[in-house]
Amino acid sequence: LLVVVTENEADNKMSAVSLAILFGPNVFRYELSSGIGGLKDMDSSKDVMHLFISEYDRLFAEEGDLSPKEFWESCRK
Repeated sequence: LLVVVTENEADNKMSAVSLAILFGPNVFRYELSSGIGGLKDMDSSKDVMHLFISEYDRLFAEEGDLSPKEFWESCRK
């Protein structure tokens, strides 16, 4: 779904980076620490989530799979 949202960035203003900032800390749990350590953990989760969204095809897609957009449209029918 997040890949499909980024494909419509011109309409919804949600880039892969914006979605990574929003979803990264919720997807990846880390121990809360104060100060710089906590900020580094949050930044790392954002970076990994951004990679997952922007490189979805390279990381997760297998030959014969529907594209994220095709899959989403098939679910909406």
